[in-house]
Amino acid sequence: MLEETLKSQLRDVLGKIETPVTLRASLDNSDAASKMRQFLSECATLSENIALHEDGEWDRQPSFSVAAQDGTESIRFTAIPMGHELTSFVLAVLQVGGVPVKLPDATIAQIRDLEGDFQFTTYISLSCQNCPEVVQAINAMCVLNSSFKHEIIDGALFQEEVTRKNIMPVPQIELNGAPFASGRMDAMEILAKLDDAAPAKAAQQYKDAAPFDVLIIGGGPAGAAAAIYAARKGLGRASSRIALAVRSWKQRTLKIIFRSRRRMARNYPLSLKPMSAPMKWKSFPARRRSGSFPRQNRTLIIRSL
Repeated sequence: MLEETLKSQLRDVLGKIETPVTLRASLDNSDAASKMRQFLSECATLSENIALHEDGEWDRQPSFSVAAQDGTESIRFTAIPMGHELTSFVLAVLQVGGVPVKLPDATIAQIRDLEGDFQFTTYISLSCQNCPEVVQAINAMCVLNSSFKHEIIDGALFQEEVTRKNIMPVPQIELNGAPFASGRMDAMEILAKLDDAAPAKAAQQYKDAAPFDVLIIGGGPAGAAAAIYAARKGLGRASSRIALAVRSWKQRTLKIIFRSRRRMARNYPLSLKPMSAPMKWKSFPARRRSGSFPRQNRTLIIRSL
């Protein structure tokens, strides 16, 4: 199923696994089960830390879990994770295998502090471009907190169930058997729905921060232009600190998406530092003009709101 070029790339990536991982499959006699067995068998040959066992027993078949060295099975794919979900599968194997989850420290701490029973089910389509972000976010939570469980279901393999539940858009997320959310969500947005104290915790991050000279709320064309020109003019001070923020309606909080000082401001909104993981952007190379930018590459950031 996997091309040799892809196998070579996966071999390098999966070589980063630190602790053994078991792919435990529950298979029937369907064509989908045969394809899943082939996929898992090929993946198991790409790293000495990956083992394949076919002794799983689950109601939905075919499916497989990604089990940690201690036997924890918190992530289960009821899907053949090809297409857009191949990255979700690889990340799940890496994270279960000891590779650190790449989320902000405050987010990781918040996930680990959550108490309760969180049984997530996410219905996806392998052609869905919005599904991987949700799948990867919940999978990361499963790795960080043993109270989380996650099953990823490809609706194409279980069409009767999808029809019975009237699932139309994907991703469709259920929590403990009840509808939870639909559509694209990142880890912070999921946490905001799980943790009632999320807005207060987000506000606490800025409590001790130095005040901005200007804080512009709104990331549209007018807000971006106002931030750029305020930074260029410097409000009479060469060290003026300008910030542009957008409101996250799902979190009821603000995200600072642009920071600048007068000496660094030009006619382009620039990424002055790496963006944190929850923020997703469309990036295009900014046209460099002589004397306009420092030597390092800059990026024009366009936020879809």
